[in-house]
Amino acid sequence: MIQAVSLIVEFESQSNRYSTKSVYSGTATGTVAKGTCKTPDVVIPMGNTNFATFNRTGAVNDRWNNATLNVNDCPVGLTQVTIKFNTPLAGWLDQANSVFNLNNPSDPTTAKGIGIQMSFGDNNTPVAYNTAQTLSGYSTVRNDGDSFSVPIGARYVKPASTTRLVAGQANGAVVFVMSYE
Repeated sequence: MIQAVSLIVEFESQSNRYSTKSVYSGTATGTVAKGTCKTPDVVIPMGNTNFATFNRTGAVNDRWNNATLNVNDCPVGLTQVTIKFNTPLAGWLDQANSVFNLNNPSDPTTAKGIGIQMSFGDNNTPVAYNTAQTLSGYSTVRNDGDSFSVPIGARYVKPASTTRLVAGQANGAVVFVMSYE
């Protein structure tokens, strides 16, 4: 924040220097920043999964539920756009395999014994949490400013440590942070 702006006008001749008093004094506030892209929330429809899918220990629902992370209206002139997935809101069910708890894990209507694993990118690579990852799609729109998209997915996983399954609601949430440079 700029605390005060003062304007002093000085005139100078060969023999004398003249100054006027402050013409304006006051405060000014504002921010100088590059623009950002617009990124809406992403909902990945998980659908219904058959309970029998998880008969064995360490079973996964091999079907990735894919969606698109849209990065819209990017300005011209950024050098890069990154994304960082934060630790899931409900915590970890199997952190070593990036499987997080379902929302409201203590609620009796929430499924038990399974969690969600998320993927990011073209080949359903599990998400690296708490690590900024550069979105290469921005390089295709850098000179013109535009929109691009990134594949994102999720699937249910029953960790090896799970011994008991209970059917129920199976929703999850993750917060991601976009950074623009």
